[in-house]
Amino acid sequence: MSKVTILQPVDVANELRPTLLKLARALRREAHLRGVTAAQAALLGAVEAYPDYGVKELAAREGISSPAITRNLDRLAEAGLIDRSRSTSDARRITLAVTAKGRTTLRSIRSQRTALLVSMLAELTPDELAQVARASDALKRIIPEG
Repeated sequence: MSKVTILQPVDVANELRPTLLKLARALRREAHLRGVTAAQAALLGAVEAYPDYGVKELAAREGISSPAITRNLDRLAEAGLIDRSRSTSDARRITLAVTAKGRTTLRSIRSQRTALLVSMLAELTPDELAQVARASDALKRIIPEG
């Protein structure tokens, strides 16, 4: 009679956590190679995805403080990756827009991150690749957006 192993979430979490951290670190490096931090790259992507958001809405959505988002937006503006301007309908509101250089930077980061993942996934057997695809579907279901 064979013994059935019942997986416990805590055991899977302890195995998965270091692997995900290594993967996140590798993906962050791709942003650094383009001259921005991972946080700035995420913020640049958020400005692109939510063009109607002001600074306060963006800070709330990204879960970071107003001073922190302001510092990062300052750096992105200095690098020519975003434009900030006063709203024409409300002078108190700052509108944000990704510049052409910002869009190019985002495309480059995304492309490099995809290439990194492709090179890693290419090392897997077809069965392992199918397992990763199934795990990806499950993770998408349980990981909140944002």
